[in-house]
Amino acid sequence: MATHPTAPPADEVVVVCIPTTPDREKSLAECVELLARNAGHPHVVATCRNDREGFVAPMHRILSTLRPDTLIWSLGDDMRVTEPGTLARLVREFHARFPDRDGVVNPNDGIQNGRVTTLPLCTARVMADNTPREFFHNFADDVMTERLSRAGKYAYLPDVRVVHAHWTAGLAPMDETYRVAQARFDQDRAAYERMRAQGRV
Repeated sequence: MATHPTAPPADEVVVVCIPTTPDREKSLAECVELLARNAGHPHVVATCRNDREGFVAPMHRILSTLRPDTLIWSLGDDMRVTEPGTLARLVREFHARFPDRDGVVNPNDGIQNGRVTTLPLCTARVMADNTPREFFHNFADDVMTERLSRAGKYAYLPDVRVVHAHWTAGLAPMDETYRVAQARFDQDRAAYERMRAQGRV
């Protein structure tokens, strides 16, 4: 049986990475408050306030400040952690399924239902290596999901639920942050199609 003598303790602190924008102060505060109440696991929050630069660039700025082996959870400011022990369950599943820390676990966000990894918990290295800088906001999660699924390193956890308070679900109004991301959808899709044609997905 394989052993992992350098495995981190069960109380390893997770860095919760949240890119956010000026019009999301209230949403961010609610996100962080519910996370503190229901995480059930040691964590610190790292935000990147930006002027609507999408998801990818702000996330890479956060990741650049962390050690590659840091355990991170990518959380949108429109996510609501409503079930007690959510982060604790994710961390347990991560260590059980990926003792070499080379995979990702993803909870149920109620919208994508595991089709793409919208809320990945993984190391900073895995996140950085599988979040291509070609994207503004959309389709980066498609690339991560396809790459890791093909390698057998993606685990969807349907029983671990997080509320994605997104405008398409009728849980939030359309705001400027959503509008900017939506306006770049076709550009991001073209980048995704180029990557597929180049065999990089």
